[in-house]
Amino acid sequence: MRLEREKKAIETLRDSFLQDGACLISDKYLFLAADQWKTISYKASRLTYEKHFHTKTAPHSFKASPIKKHRTKTIADEVIFDVVNSIQMRSLVKSILSFSHFNVQRCECHIYEEGDFISLEWMKKFIKDASHLLTITLESDYEGGEHLIHHNKQERKIFQPQSAEILISSCNFDHEMMPLISGQKNTVLASLRPLYSESFTK
Repeated sequence: MRLEREKKAIETLRDSFLQDGACLISDKYLFLAADQWKTISYKASRLTYEKHFHTKTAPHSFKASPIKKHRTKTIADEVIFDVVNSIQMRSLVKSILSFSHFNVQRCECHIYEEGDFISLEWMKKFIKDASHLLTITLESDYEGGEHLIHHNKQERKIFQPQSAEILISSCNFDHEMMPLISGQKNTVLASLRPLYSESFTK
């Protein structure tokens, strides 16, 4: 009975991704163990963050701590990277996208406070050369800060992941994060590229 429920849940998530180019995985699915959530949240809270301010050429505002940069083997925090690259995360990606072998192109921990946001321009650079974006929401309490995925000029999907929720989305679309109204939002962003071309695409 339990296996049947899990299979149905996976099918629902996969259908959601195929339809919307993204799916939000609730903490009730328990893809990551409780100790993994505690570990990644603790490690993220101990990082040194640099404030990125809004400018005309790079419109965005948030605090960031790089974990892995593109085309480099240097990992700033092995613990956080190990969770992003863990067997559990690969199993989740395989369940939704049908591939388990991938490279983490870029990975950053972000802190958003009142007024902070991510623009289309910044996100295009972050997901460049990637096929999918993984957004892991750590312990957070906030209003606003919606994650928008633009299918075209008229159609867009709006997501607002909460603590211990994971958003998997396609890089075929434009992404942005609206300004935070209040509170603090803590996330790990990772752009992925499969090693094989067997993924679901939208």
